[in-house]
Amino acid sequence: MAMQRVRQVNLQEFDSEYWNRLNEFDRVFVAEGDSWFSYGSLRFNNLLRYLELPYSALVLNIAQPGDTLRRMHETTRNPQFYSVLKNRGGRRWDGIFLSGGGNDVIDAAWNPKIQAAEILARPANPASITRANLDQVIDRVAYDQLLRYIAKNIEQIVLQGRDQAGGHSVGVPLFMHTYALVQPRNAPVKRLGLGPWLYPAMIWLGIDAALWRDLAALILSDLAATIKSLSLPDFHVIDTLALTTAIEPSVPGSTGDSMDWENEIHPNRAGYKKLAATWTEQIGAVLG
Repeated sequence: MAMQRVRQVNLQEFDSEYWNRLNEFDRVFVAEGDSWFSYGSLRFNNLLRYLELPYSALVLNIAQPGDTLRRMHETTRNPQFYSVLKNRGGRRWDGIFLSGGGNDVIDAAWNPKIQAAEILARPANPASITRANLDQVIDRVAYDQLLRYIAKNIEQIVLQGRDQAGGHSVGVPLFMHTYALVQPRNAPVKRLGLGPWLYPAMIWLGIDAALWRDLAALILSDLAATIKSLSLPDFHVIDTLALTTAIEPSVPGSTGDSMDWENEIHPNRAGYKKLAATWTEQIGAVLG
């Protein structure tokens, strides 16, 4: 069967053009998350733009750049998401796509307001840090607290959001990914004045630049392990961090588009295509 590019629309487009045309599509999905999903961010570049499935599909994309899981799960701060999940009177979603946890980690790795890290500990002797003892730069109490907090927020999105009483999305398969390995570097979104995100933390730590990617890998692996450890109904983890082996980390020290990355933490078109291919395979394994 020929693959078809998923059509993604924002809420305004959905309400004005598509809500009464959903039967034209074999399957309909809703997506919430951060800038890896955000419709209209980064020159309209996001993972879902390149998602292909073996049937016609529409994605209502309500993701926002910079979104954290905390904002996504709180009904008082994000009533739109809970309303979309409740979906009273609408066609039942065939799946829910979630991209979250990355900004929670990044915000804690470097807080520009205090010019310090919240989950990292500056070593007394940075030169003593090697791959063997790299975990010494982790503030274990704050770090473990953050990972528990992320897990709790995901649980609330699933159990209190998707499966909320009186809703029309109970038991709808929810897919969540684990991002990809980033290379900390001085590569901001120059036209928007955003970032870099991890690079300042690495400079603050003072450790050898050769260890920066290893530290990013350690943190992202722990985030992935936290997500994968959750035993929730109809919750499916697309382990892009482990499965998207074709994606190439950016070149250390580069300051712009490099390999599969547009800037420090966002893939470019080639990178998103590789990640989308992993999504296609994993969605197919669940939905067919």
